[in-house]
Amino acid sequence: APLIVMSGMYFGNNFIVRRLMALTRQIAEARDARVKVMAEVLHAIRLIKLLGWEEHVVNLVKARRDEEMQRIASAKVMTIFNVFNWQAVPLLLPVFTFGSFVLAGGNLTPGVVFSSLVLLDLIRIPMSLFPQAIQVIVGVRVGLDRIESVLLAEEMKELRLPTGL
Repeated sequence: APLIVMSGMYFGNNFIVRRLMALTRQIAEARDARVKVMAEVLHAIRLIKLLGWEEHVVNLVKARRDEEMQRIASAKVMTIFNVFNWQAVPLLLPVFTFGSFVLAGGNLTPGVVFSSLVLLDLIRIPMSLFPQAIQVIVGVRVGLDRIESVLLAEEMKELRLPTGL
């Protein structure tokens, strides 16, 4: 019974982790877009002030930030599902274990119950740390993918300014 519960949780967790990785990539892309806009704004701040484009630029930056925050909120919801998924396992394991034991014709005695609870409690701490490990692995994976894409990108041609300016 515990193996059935664990394998059932695996499929739910697999979906959550894949979605979490996609959201983490989208957050990184949204953050890059916002930082790019902010860099452009900071480089052209005098021109923006001179032409009176402050409101337009603020709205542009706010739109990028809102998009980033929407992605972050979606990722946090997936994180909550991930944590709930793995926090529910230690609660469901005794129920399914004892239920299947009784359905198989076993007799629940205090010795069987307490020794089983002790053994199931041994996996409670690793199970509660599992969502955090998944979060770290997802972040590392996305970061490595981004570094790899930069390292494998085509080299830019050197820009040469015309002489005599």
